[in-house]
Amino acid sequence: MGEEEKKEVQAQEAEAKEAAPEAAGEVLSDAEFTSLLGESFGSFKNLSALMPSFKTPDGDLVRGVEWLDPKKDFQRKEFLTKKNFEGQRRLLALRLKKWVEYLSGDETPDGIRKKLSEDSAKLEANLRKNMTKVHSQSRELETTYRAIDKFFANAQQEPDEKINAYFANAGIEELTDPDDKEKFEQLSTAVADLYREWSIKECFSMACIPGYMGSVEDIDTFARQLGLPNKLHIMTDLPNFESVDEVMEMLDDPNYANLVGVDDYKQYVSVFANYLLARNANEYEDDDMWIPPSASVAGMMYKSDSTVGMQQPSAGFKYGKIADAKYIRFRANQPDASKINEKGVNPLVNFEGSAVAMGSSTLSVKETFNVYSIRRTYDYVYKTLRNYLNKQTFTVIDQKMIDTLRSDIDKFMRAISGGDNILQDYKVEIFADEEMRKNQEVDIKVALNPKYPARTFNIEFTAWDADNQTNVKDK
Repeated sequence: MGEEEKKEVQAQEAEAKEAAPEAAGEVLSDAEFTSLLGESFGSFKNLSALMPSFKTPDGDLVRGVEWLDPKKDFQRKEFLTKKNFEGQRRLLALRLKKWVEYLSGDETPDGIRKKLSEDSAKLEANLRKNMTKVHSQSRELETTYRAIDKFFANAQQEPDEKINAYFANAGIEELTDPDDKEKFEQLSTAVADLYREWSIKECFSMACIPGYMGSVEDIDTFARQLGLPNKLHIMTDLPNFESVDEVMEMLDDPNYANLVGVDDYKQYVSVFANYLLARNANEYEDDDMWIPPSASVAGMMYKSDSTVGMQQPSAGFKYGKIADAKYIRFRANQPDASKINEKGVNPLVNFEGSAVAMGSSTLSVKETFNVYSIRRTYDYVYKTLRNYLNKQTFTVIDQKMIDTLRSDIDKFMRAISGGDNILQDYKVEIFADEEMRKNQEVDIKVALNPKYPARTFNIEFTAWDADNQTNVKDK
């Protein structure tokens, strides 16, 4: 055979190979399809019994070959042509291919069973390995989203209520990185820019940073650079400890002795302990998922501001029940909670089956401003007065102007004092002598008498002995 003939034969063979897949893809007629299933496989009834529909552990339905029954023409056409069955068709095709793969070999039935078992074990091991990796890598993100969900669950009065909240796409490690302060500076700028405006109606009042920041120094940095200068109250947490003993071991450590202090910026931080159960561990995890409590308490505080008022801490059985949460990491009785609270940290406790925030402390040891509801009340009054006074700038300083200021401020202060309002009482002094007028200055001194929450009740019983006229006290 010459070279030309060889090339021609090879070309014909190549064309035949290329044409082979096209022949395999020909569409069978209904009669051929019925004949194939009925004769080659024994009967369609037997085949459908061997490959029925079933549900996956996640509840997804995987269709069986009964959906291809030629006798059920409408059902078969729906399954083979409708778009909503596209995923089911793909799954069934994969099942059929596996059947063909195992049955077309030379294995005995026992050999097929053995091979199926081995392959199944390999697939199961691979699935477990991959799913474990997926859950491990997504755990931090899921924890964040579940904490956000708890914030909204506690902030909303109605399911569709709009919540004025903003989110920063930055983790604690990024915000506290000593070698790269870009994220922290971006966050600080976003907060400060609104507070520096002439109108500060839109400035922030709370910032929740769920989880442990890593050190007392990092907490102080946020308080000093973000909280104090912007009158922004920061909510954060201790690490996810498993017991009261672990919490106290940390708080009693000399390295954490300066967690609380007298510095003014300490007034702008509240720290919480005892994490909430988000969900139980699944088959690919070793531990249950716990979320930091600060997000839930921040949600309660948000709702409380517009309902009972910011003078009322979101704490205690009456006002501190966390919605959509039942289980906490560890049990803390009254002495346990008191020990934690004395260290400036607010624990969550189980109170008649509910998760309850039992504390309203800041990290300040100063009287008055060691309670976050009082600190936030002062800041609200300050911001409101500042916003009003910004509108009065460059008004001529005369008695009329002084009287107007006094009248307007007094009207506002009376509206938020007494009764169920946020203040008990107040005093306002407005003064501008001749020297101050020349300097274009007006002094406004405000003294607030806030409302203090009850933390301890002292009970004293006195038994009266009528015969001997003696008192018997029982404290």
